[in-house]
Amino acid sequence: MDQMILKVSSSLYDSVMTRQPVPGSLLAAWLPSRAFHGVQPRPHSTVFPPVPSPGAPPGAAGLRAAAPRPPGGGARRRPCHRAGPGRGLPGRRRPGSRFPQRSRLPSPRSGMRSEAAPQPGGLERFASPGKGRGLRALRRYAVGELLFDCPAYTAVLAVGERGSHCDGCFARKEGLSKCGRCKQAFYCDVECQKEDWPMHKLECSAMCAFGQNWNPSETVRLTARILAKQKTHPEKTQSEELLAVKEFESHLDKLDNEKRELIQNDIAALHHFYSKHMEFPDNAALVVLFAQVNCNGFTIEDEELSHLGSAIFPDVALMNHSCCPNVIVTYKGTLAEVRAVREIEPGEEVFTSYIDLLYPTEDRNERLKDSYFFSCDCRECTTKEKDGEKLKIRRLNEPPSAEAVRDMIRYARNVIEGFRRAKHYKSPSELLEICELSLDKMGAVFEDSNVYMLHMMYQAMGVCLYMQDWEGALRYGQKIIRPYSQHYPAYSLNVASMWLKLGRLHMALENRPAGVKALKRAIAIMEVAHGKDHPYISEIKKELEDH
Repeated sequence: MDQMILKVSSSLYDSVMTRQPVPGSLLAAWLPSRAFHGVQPRPHSTVFPPVPSPGAPPGAAGLRAAAPRPPGGGARRRPCHRAGPGRGLPGRRRPGSRFPQRSRLPSPRSGMRSEAAPQPGGLERFASPGKGRGLRALRRYAVGELLFDCPAYTAVLAVGERGSHCDGCFARKEGLSKCGRCKQAFYCDVECQKEDWPMHKLECSAMCAFGQNWNPSETVRLTARILAKQKTHPEKTQSEELLAVKEFESHLDKLDNEKRELIQNDIAALHHFYSKHMEFPDNAALVVLFAQVNCNGFTIEDEELSHLGSAIFPDVALMNHSCCPNVIVTYKGTLAEVRAVREIEPGEEVFTSYIDLLYPTEDRNERLKDSYFFSCDCRECTTKEKDGEKLKIRRLNEPPSAEAVRDMIRYARNVIEGFRRAKHYKSPSELLEICELSLDKMGAVFEDSNVYMLHMMYQAMGVCLYMQDWEGALRYGQKIIRPYSQHYPAYSLNVASMWLKLGRLHMALENRPAGVKALKRAIAIMEVAHGKDHPYISEIKKELEDH
């Protein structure tokens, strides 16, 4: 029986917090590393023959196929991604795995909209009480219905996904061809390369000049593209029907010294890597822009919630946050789609979630305050009705004291933060040991369904996948899925992603009945969240047919 690839999501290692603007997955609730991510060369690929014409992309005259690459491809919305350093565990499986590749997705042209995609005519921008700007429905929307879509104002593919995804449209496919000049950007064909050239040319010469020392963060790369886009397209774009990029909230007055220092580091990197190829506004304007990107950037992820890149979707950024969201944001390439996950009535505000909703009220609001400078007053935050189950204590003959529970919660939070740092320098076996030891200690007080236990189980599952211990990964996943289904809202991408991983693990271990059942559970969620015609769903159905 053919076996399927298991693509490990970056969130399995990068406990990243989520705004459904730029990284995540289960434990997308802790800040990503701010370290720069270096470019990895892609040997043995054929290239576009260089073309001397100064206005055309190098190699636009002739395409030849590149060597096949590992798969990838999809999305969600989060705070802007800072890729972790290369010495940590990679956020994807290495090409040498014994699992063959999954089928590739068709090429979604950048910004291409669905045939019957509704425009925001059934929606309006309005002043939301206590929240500032917001988005409101003017008619009823059913569960699974597409409210609107939004092409990316600009987007940047993660360095680690180059060669497996098109730099222009983010399509996952084999036979990509590389830029003939820098030899590090890959495209479906000449059309994709030409469409991306106005943005790629900012990096092409610089990558050649800096070589392996070219390593700006994704945030810096995205901001450089925003500056270039504002200069070349000062008029309103198709992505700004409801909200313009220049209207983004920056929360500049709420930035502490640490955040301001990080922004200055980004500005220094922007000047260092891009100063020969573009002009910049003054420092004050750059501070505002980076603050805007940090609050309003999106991360694009694939169906297993692996990080693919970062983007700006202005109209999508208009939506306010709720821990009881009524819509979800998914992606086709670099096109964001917003669908209802609850019935929405006329006059009702449209809410998405900026963060991972697995965690209890206190943790969620700490994250919101740290990244978005507000607290949530939704029904779930007001009633805290799910906190009891999320923080469930093990039933013992002698129940632990309130102080012992508080101490264990404090320990759990410290372990999570410590693991986030350790993944960048410890070996996989050492990371797995951290997970196992912390689970043993927390398990003396917490039930397995406690979210802090789930967090470390998820990390352990990720390490097992990286080590190609499929049985170990399956054991952890089976412990995770039921509590996930209870803690997350209906049609959660986190739950769909876990069913998908379990299905592919079962199939790989030749347990077809369990694999089929799990994959069908994933499809049922994804048909609402992504739409029934999404390429990811077609791909999963093909996996079922092939096995």
